[in-house]
Amino acid sequence: MLIRSPAISRWNGATWTVAPVADPGPGLDALSGVAALTPRLAWAVGRHEVGDAYRTLIERWDGSTWERVGSPNVGTGPNALKDVAVTAPDDAWAVGWHVAGRSYRPLVEHWNGTRWSVVPTPDLGSGDAILTGLVARGTRDVWAVGSVTQADVPSPVVERWNGSRWARFPVPSDLGPAAITDVTTTTGGVVLVGRRIIDQVPQPLAIVLDRTGWHEAPLTAAPSSQASLSSVTTDASGVMWAVGTRLGSTGSFGSLVVSGCAPA
Repeated sequence: MLIRSPAISRWNGATWTVAPVADPGPGLDALSGVAALTPRLAWAVGRHEVGDAYRTLIERWDGSTWERVGSPNVGTGPNALKDVAVTAPDDAWAVGWHVAGRSYRPLVEHWNGTRWSVVPTPDLGSGDAILTGLVARGTRDVWAVGSVTQADVPSPVVERWNGSRWARFPVPSDLGPAAITDVTTTTGGVVLVGRRIIDQVPQPLAIVLDRTGWHEAPLTAAPSSQASLSSVTTDASGVMWAVGTRLGSTGSFGSLVVSGCAPA
């Protein structure tokens, strides 16, 4: 039996150290997203294997220990969370997916200071729909991103919470087949990263929304254009940083880091 335990590391200003984490085990358990509000409040989300299905896994840091917090699931099929964002002790969001029938469907959960609950999201139609990235500017401005895949062709999904409901947010119509994997805020908007498919080959994608509309950020993944971006953030100076994978000159995939890919 293959056993995988969730793991968390913490940066203290000089080195990374492994932090003890609550392991619901046994099984293929993993954490995939983390967000911190203060040194005494952070959330991590992922999945916990129960029998033949994954179930949601959420853990909270209180300044000294990580403890598992109860989280809901939709149906009896697999559920998993991919990312988390927090704006206040009584306001946090998590996104991911659950399986209904034979299709993946988006999953959004909210923390109100007492418990996590599932929040309805727009109907994304047929196909496999998942949410993979999340960022919150405030309690009334939260963004979630992902994709809907039909016949192996992905289409980008962007949704926005306005304080009362989630609604789909339009993206440029000329992106073609593409999947958005993560999102971060800038001083005047948001930046989305992921991949677009050109001639059946994945290429890195970064698009910026500012006060004038959407703009694509030019990217180079030399020595090969076969690459994708999986995560993005903004540092204290406003510079954008994105990471992912690329196909190197030796034919092997390696790490990809892009900085300054969009104006903040």
